Amino acid sequence: MTSKSSYHVIADPRGGWSVVRGGADRASKRFASQVDAVQWGRQLSQDHGTEFFVHRADGTIEKKTSYQNLAVAAH
Repeated sequence: MTSKSSYHVIADPRGGWSVVRGGADRASKRFASQVDAVQWGRQLSQDHGTEFFVHRADGTIEKKTSYQNLAVAAH
């Protein structure tokens, strides 16, 4: 997670799921369920025109979506 133009949904070691901006040390927000984290993270990524990654509990990437072109089209 190095790119600042991305958001990632990852399993939180303390339990639950976190949305983390690429390159950040701390989570933007934590959630009890992956579904809630994905919903919030997807909206955040769309609003900021970034790439969005959903990770499995083991850390591998389950899904990647790019919202970069949406931000350009909206302006």
